[in-house]
Amino acid sequence: MSYHIIAILGLAGKNRDGSLTKSTYSKDSDISELKNGEFINSTHCLMESFGESATYTFLGTSDSIAFQQNIFANLSQCKAIFDKNSPKVLSDNEIQRVFSEILSSIKEAKEDNIILDITHGFRHQPIIASFASTLGQINTKKSITLLFAKEIEQGKKYQYISLEKYSQISLIALSLQTFVQTLSVPNMGLKEPFIIALSEFSKSLHANDFNHIFANLDKTSNELQKAKNNAEFGGLENILYEVEKILSDFVDIKNTKKDYQKHYKIAKIMHEKGYYLIVATYIYEAIALYIIDDLSGQNLICKRGFSEYELTNAVRFYVLADIKPNDTKNGKNVFADFTEIQTYRKNNQTKFESWKNLIGQIKTFRNDLAHISKDKKYDTKMIGGELKGVLSNLGQIISQNPHKQTVATKPIAEGKLQDGLKNLNKIKNL
Repeated sequence: MSYHIIAILGLAGKNRDGSLTKSTYSKDSDISELKNGEFINSTHCLMESFGESATYTFLGTSDSIAFQQNIFANLSQCKAIFDKNSPKVLSDNEIQRVFSEILSSIKEAKEDNIILDITHGFRHQPIIASFASTLGQINTKKSITLLFAKEIEQGKKYQYISLEKYSQISLIALSLQTFVQTLSVPNMGLKEPFIIALSEFSKSLHANDFNHIFANLDKTSNELQKAKNNAEFGGLENILYEVEKILSDFVDIKNTKKDYQKHYKIAKIMHEKGYYLIVATYIYEAIALYIIDDLSGQNLICKRGFSEYELTNAVRFYVLADIKPNDTKNGKNVFADFTEIQTYRKNNQTKFESWKNLIGQIKTFRNDLAHISKDKKYDTKMIGGELKGVLSNLGQIISQNPHKQTVATKPIAEGKLQDGLKNLNKIKNL
């Protein structure tokens, strides 16, 4: 495996009396080529470990470059590497240029494996570490290892650690926090099963993929429980708790009996996050499903042979237009007896009027939100407020039991009973 090493030079390597330091370096890193043993400093360890098989970029101030050249003057391999790879002189205050040189070195390197050693050098070390760790996650074409020699015993013992795992935790935290705020998961190339499962759940939610929302929910909930016991998620207990609360809301929705109730609850959640087109879509479907449930309870609708799409379109058309829809399919109609449903409507005018108003209102919102226009009537804040009112109306409507006995069925049933009694009396009088 070939490497390109970016080393930031410092002033470590000599004792106060001018003699060369010798410190023990060990590794807690996945880089097998790193040697254990005594070295003058981290730069010395890297050059002895990789030799001339690697390529190098050295960055430092004029003082640190001169200091290191003096140290390695009598070490043939190190001197040869220095002579072959002229260090780039930077000021300690040129943090912008440090970033630029690191980026250029990564881009120009022929090797796909990059080691950035930040053990020595600039006083902006924490900023460089943060920059490099993020870069390592975003630049997926090259593998970037952020290396640091942690001091175990002052001036005597050091241990190399790869800082990726720490940056990994910060990226996991960022992904989870983004989900809590937006119900979306940014693509950061994270490979943890929980993050992958959460991302799939998020995608199905934003795509209005109703069935896959709950199919992905089960896997996501299972992976969450594993993550809570995973060291990779150490210190993230609070944010995991926030994610778990959101997933628990969807578990509650999954266990809700009626689809129109599920749609209503999802619409409420999405409204809180500001996804108003999704809200309008769920309301639009929820009211139609509720009406179908209501009419089915009165035996006024024929479900068999019709898709949910055909049924919802038919009932919305009928409620809005008050005329029989063109819904014939294979010799059947959505409405079993149009005369009966007209009677039902006549005897339940208040209910039908509330349905009609809600469908008309949400249809307008849905069309307005779904199309790009310079002439939109509402700004985002106004739409949010208006949709909140529509959601409240929907909540009141679906809180009514659609299967309760209504006055609409009484005249129909009583009329049929009276006709039956009259016919029976005629038979008796024969």
